[in-house]
Amino acid sequence: MDSIQNKVHYCCVSKGNHILYAYNGGGEEVENVAALCLEAAPPFHRWYFETIGKKTYGLLMEDGYVYFTIVDEGLGSSVVLRFLEHVRDEFRK
Repeated sequence: MDSIQNKVHYCCVSKGNHILYAYNGGGEEVENVAALCLEAAPPFHRWYFETIGKKTYGLLMEDGYVYFTIVDEGLGSSVVLRFLEHVRDEFRK
């Protein structure tokens, strides 16, 4: 995870409308954007990524949980997916 360590602006684990864990390295504006993204999470996807501007938004959805992150663009979907899988695995411990 070294390649992503300093590029994460926000990540969280949520279930339903409740955020169970969150890291915010980007301030209140990033948290507001994250809330909007979580509300609009596509219901029939296992994972979803979108890059807008200079940030990539990634979601991994499994067993009713949503693992979400906002990272710098250019990391690639596979890196973001591995990061979210790592967050999921650590959260389950």
